Amino acid sequence: MTRKFPLHPFLFALFPVLFLYSHNIGEVPGRMVWLPLVLAAALALAVWLLSGAALRDGKKAALVASLFVVLFFSFGHAHNRVSGTPYVYLIYFLWPAAFLAGGFLSVRTRRDLANLTGLLNAVSAILVFISLANIGVYAYKERDGTEYFAGGTNSELMEAGAAAAGELPDIYFIVLDGYGRADMLEEIYGLDNSDFLGFLSERGFYVAERSIANYCQTGLAFSSILNFEYLDAFVSTIGETSQNRDIMNTLVAESRLLKFLKKRGYTVAAFESGRPETELKGADLYLTSGRTLNIFQVELINTTPVPLFTSMISAMGARDQIDQHRDRILYILKNLPFIQCRPSTNRKYLFPFRILPYVPLPLSSCSSLSDNIYDITTSVDKKWIIKINHF
Repeated sequence: MTRKFPLHPFLFALFPVLFLYSHNIGEVPGRMVWLPLVLAAALALAVWLLSGAALRDGKKAALVASLFVVLFFSFGHAHNRVSGTPYVYLIYFLWPAAFLAGGFLSVRTRRDLANLTGLLNAVSAILVFISLANIGVYAYKERDGTEYFAGGTNSELMEAGAAAAGELPDIYFIVLDGYGRADMLEEIYGLDNSDFLGFLSERGFYVAERSIANYCQTGLAFSSILNFEYLDAFVSTIGETSQNRDIMNTLVAESRLLKFLKKRGYTVAAFESGRPETELKGADLYLTSGRTLNIFQVELINTTPVPLFTSMISAMGARDQIDQHRDRILYILKNLPFIQCRPSTNRKYLFPFRILPYVPLPLSSCSSLSDNIYDITTSVDKKWIIKINHF
């Protein structure tokens, strides 16, 4: 029965998602995969149903659907290989021509398609199985190790007596990720940042003029900072060759710092950062600028022709990924002052969030905020005013 029923459109649709995940399994949380799997299967079903309505033949419609899915999810790979060369225009011709030719042959054939259906079912099932096997082997071999931070070192800090409720301060954890120190900004970009740093120093902030990051990646730094410990012993637990970045998500979301503050009555407020290892979606108050694509969805879309059309739309004035990234940053800057106005029983907050200027994000007049300067003012008794200039 399975041999005759055309399952291959769905299996060919699931394969690109599983393949991409299996090759990035250490970088991407598993929860990011479910929606793309559902949408890929829905795409195959939609093409199959439309083809079936036109052809009045389920097996022929399945061939058309599989051909469409394979070409759709392979376009980006082929395009990237020849991007920047004259051959890129050949891709624009070959993929539509292949679909039209394959569709024509599928419609015109009078052969019994049972054997071909069985073959395509087998091939697509093998591809899916290989990806699932890679995922399973990785999950079996990879050690979690997050239990290392359940107690252990610094337990005396976790059990320290809480201060009186009136003495507990509001806490702001602001990370300007990618924001270089003064001498590097001046040496590499010719930017004099002394005005901003002087502003901070005048208001009691300590500025580390020769600071060096304890780790070269944000997820590693966050995992260490929020758990009051370097990751040396932790690495020995999971192994030096581990590529499982999802562990860092757990170390941040269930960190010692959060547990320490939760025990002392803190309400946790967090902003969407766009990166899974620095987001606290389980915070008491989680603020987002709106529905945006996650990193896995973006990479999957890049394997399709969709970016070509979004680039055309962007050229006509619509929002692209960089615009959305800028919107996320502006949303944080605009809404931080109003967090204190939210109703709370204890008015004690932790704000763990990061701002990521990884790509050029000039905040000029188009940001509708004057002179590239943003005043962030809280409504607590001790007002902290931070001016962020020259992002």
